[in-house]
Amino acid sequence: MINGITANFFLIKLLNPLGFELKEAENGQQAIEIWEQWQPHLVWMDMRMPVMDGYTATQQIKVHLKGQATVIIALTASVLEEERAVILDAGCDDFLRKPFKEADIFDIMHKHIGVNDVYDDSGETAESEAEEETKPENLKSEITLLPGDLLTQLQEAVETADLPAILPLIERVGEQNKLLANALTKLVKGFRFDILQDVFED
Repeated sequence: MINGITANFFLIKLLNPLGFELKEAENGQQAIEIWEQWQPHLVWMDMRMPVMDGYTATQQIKVHLKGQATVIIALTASVLEEERAVILDAGCDDFLRKPFKEADIFDIMHKHIGVNDVYDDSGETAESEAEEETKPENLKSEITLLPGDLLTQLQEAVETADLPAILPLIERVGEQNKLLANALTKLVKGFRFDILQDVFED
């Protein structure tokens, strides 16, 4: 069984049902404590956390010999290329920019710890079908018909990729437009925040 630490809600929702054993850390200090007790195969390290950030936590893990055996993947919202060098200098083995897709997660896991056949063809087919049914241009006109307060809250949740906030908002959308709610749900479950963000662009 592959085990790992993550501070990211999306990864927990994605990987737990697939049989991966996960432990959640709320901050960098807690990530170190879990790592010391558990020594996971992989750590998904959010670089911005309270108490202790991901850079410091990574450095403290990698300074140990046993820490060299743990793969640490940085999760970052930064789009700056310079950030890549800073992340790798801290000791991370790789990095993933937010928002990300399911395929990105499994590709990087395959690269570093050899996970195979988790993201199968049926998943790829479902994702491509969802993209066809939920093109931004087809959703923009429907989105604009939502009440102003709901539209604003939904846009803010999408921009910050706040899954716990998005799902209840989509339920409210469903009370007025079931087809739109279904389309938004497909995008969220497919982690297609790139498409969702396009929907709200002017």
